[in-house]
Amino acid sequence: MGLSTDLVNEGLTQSSRVVSALSQIEVVVDSVSTTSNYIDGVIIDQSTGTEAVLKATQELTIVTHEIQSASQEQSISTTEIVKSVERVQSAAERNTKLSEQLSIAGREMLLQSEQLEVAIGVFRLTSDKELSA
Repeated sequence: MGLSTDLVNEGLTQSSRVVSALSQIEVVVDSVSTTSNYIDGVIIDQSTGTEAVLKATQELTIVTHEIQSASQEQSISTTEIVKSVERVQSAAERNTKLSEQLSIAGREMLLQSEQLEVAIGVFRLTSDKELSA
């Protein structure tokens, strides 16, 4: 039972990481959108020169790297979640097999107790009154 709890907790931890990674991706996507709008403005207003375009491109490159990093982190978290779920499934399968074995053992004990009851049923105990007579 402790293993299952640990695995579930590990799954929850990994899920939390995925949520965190998705939040980071959302922030990065918003940043990309903002940067993209900024680049559009720079292109329209060429009076600011190529330096502004270069800066916006550098910012976009940084944001792109952040997206790539967040995607890699999400991939790692997803892999860890899959492994955790597989471990939970394995533990559940082991528990099922053990329950089946326990059920079989219980049925065997019941059968043996019934056989014992029949076997000792042929014996009769006599009371003290029957012994004196």
